[in-house]
Amino acid sequence: MTVEQIYHQYQIPLNLQKHQLRVAAVIQTMLDQENVILAGLFHDMANLIKFNFSLPDMLEDRDNHYWQQVQTQFISQYGSDVHQATISICQQIGLPTAVIKMIDQAEWDATPQLIGSNQLSTCLLIYADMRVGPHGVLSYQDRILNLANRNSKVDANKHLTDAKNLEEYLTSKIDFNPKLITDASIALTMSKLPEIEVSRP
Repeated sequence: MTVEQIYHQYQIPLNLQKHQLRVAAVIQTMLDQENVILAGLFHDMANLIKFNFSLPDMLEDRDNHYWQQVQTQFISQYGSDVHQATISICQQIGLPTAVIKMIDQAEWDATPQLIGSNQLSTCLLIYADMRVGPHGVLSYQDRILNLANRNSKVDANKHLTDAKNLEEYLTSKIDFNPKLITDASIALTMSKLPEIEVSRP
C-alpha cells in the first residue's frame, strides 16, 4: 500500500497528513535514509485522539462532528494513550522494528539523553518534528513558542534549550543549513511522499 492509502485506511485528518508529510520531507532533505523517513511519515498516526475540537481551524477537511465520531472510534479501538495507540497502529501497518523503536523513543523531553547516547536517527526525527508547525515549516524557536501559546503546559524554555543543542548536534553530524529548510525547499520532496509504497507483513 502507498502512504496515501494507509492514511485513508486509518482516517487520518488532512492537517495531520500534511504534518507527517512535512516532517518526513524535512528529514529527507537533511538525510535520505528510508527508516527515518518512514518514522516521519507515521510518527503521529493517533494524534486525533488528543485533538481539541473547541480550537478554531483545528481541521481542514469535513466537520468537527465527523471527526469527533472518528476520535471516539480511535479511543474505543486503541485506548486514550496517544503514544501507545500510535505504536499499535505502526505495528499493524507492519513498519520495521527499527522504525517503531525510533517513533517510540522520539519524545521531545528525551532530547538530552538521545544526544548523549548519539541516537542520530531519533534525534533527526525529533528535530524535524520541532521544525513543522500546524501550517508549515518554522524555525524551532517559532515552532516551540507557537506550541507554548496553544498549550500552557509546554515548558518553552526547556524545549528551546534542548532544540538549540539538538540543532548544534545535528549540524555537527549532517551537512545541512537550518535556514535553508523551508516550505519551498521541501515542496517537491513532500509532493512525492504520498506515493511511496510501504511493505506490509
